[in-house]
Amino acid sequence: MASIGTDCDVVLFNPAVEGGAGVGCLLDKSRLARGGVNVFRSAYKQADGSYKDSQVITLTVLLGDGLVNPDGAIHTGGRADEYGRLFSILNQRAGIGVMTGEGVYSGLYASGHYAIEDHSGRVSRVTLQLSSEGEIFAPADRDRFEQSLWVDGSAYAGTMSWDNSYWRA
Repeated sequence: MASIGTDCDVVLFNPAVEGGAGVGCLLDKSRLARGGVNVFRSAYKQADGSYKDSQVITLTVLLGDGLVNPDGAIHTGGRADEYGRLFSILNQRAGIGVMTGEGVYSGLYASGHYAIEDHSGRVSRVTLQLSSEGEIFAPADRDRFEQSLWVDGSAYAGTMSWDNSYWRA
């Protein structure tokens, strides 16, 4: 699996793709892209007076041959391979996760305008826009997320919570 801070900046994953292993991506750290994961949160008033929360996660990943990892080594993934793996995750449309150094955003979906691609030279910049609705929380702790047991929510009868580290598949 990709290691954040060593051979990638973020990992995008979906449990239905490659067993949830994910694809490690480098972030575009140029002056224009700001080099981070951006979170936009919104609340929309419903007809009944309640509010519906929404969040949009945006990030720009670099795909290319011979890019440099965060640890200074040459990135081993190639543009074509990583592009295919990235879009196999995005094409699931739902259940997408983004693992960052700060935490994990999961349960995201790709709909509407979810990717802007810029292909120039030997590098592709893909700006992703992933969304979620419902109750909005801070990102999950990455270590706890990685150590959590993935179970089938329809077959498991116990309580799934942060305290017992169970997650819905």
